[in-house]
Amino acid sequence: MVREGEGEEGRLCDELASAALVADLGAGEAEELVRAVTARLGEAGFSAERRAEGWAFFPAGLRPDTHIRLGRFGGTVSVWIRDPYGLESSGRNVGLTARDLYEILVRGLRAAAEAFGEIAGRGAVVRIPGSSPD
Repeated sequence: MVREGEGEEGRLCDELASAALVADLGAGEAEELVRAVTARLGEAGFSAERRAEGWAFFPAGLRPDTHIRLGRFGGTVSVWIRDPYGLESSGRNVGLTARDLYEILVRGLRAAAEAFGEIAGRGAVVRIPGSSPD
């Protein structure tokens, strides 16, 4: 496993670990946002699987340990990367380089961020690699 800040892979892991999309909404808007994020990630080539806290999103046809998660906790909707520091081994386990898996995940985060922007607007915290800080 790559440790925080260690080389190129460490930088990629640090960026994924710092990714966060969070919106605090009413129940109806939260459900709308979950549906919108799920649809956007599907369009971006991710498949969804239910989890206790919400959803896990995997690049279509792959099941890396490092992947996108979406949780809904009342009116709060959150998207994060599961196991960001396992990026290198996760990529290797599915036949990808750490860089390739990173790029796929960032593409998914950007798709999710579009849905956050449409539904939650300026009330959302959106922090993904390559974006400006809030």
